[in-house]
Amino acid sequence: MVRASCGIKELDPPVPDDPNEDPRIKRMKALARYRDRVKAKKGSANGISLITCIVAVCCMGIGVTPMTIGEMSYAALNDLMSMYQEKEKYDIDIRSVLAGADPKKVKPKYWIRNNKE
Repeated sequence: MVRASCGIKELDPPVPDDPNEDPRIKRMKALARYRDRVKAKKGSANGISLITCIVAVCCMGIGVTPMTIGEMSYAALNDLMSMYQEKEKYDIDIRSVLAGADPKKVKPKYWIRNNKE
């Protein structure tokens, strides 16, 4: 229950290895477990924990509160956080150029675009 409330994937009970299982299948399962361990260490897309992401989204001042954050999916939180970071970077770049920064070094990139760009 604690894992579910923190948004952490529940652990399945360990399954004993089947002695009659094909070695290729064993290898694929081992690689899948390794991938899951690496993915768990990596964390979210932007390198912060779920709890930090939830608190940050609530503090952004965009109308999301601790009472309404539960209506958002984990993927939506990550996308919202990434987009907000892009918006802040754009604002800082514009302010830098207006304050006299070299426009050849600081090139503001508009923040409304696909995440993959």
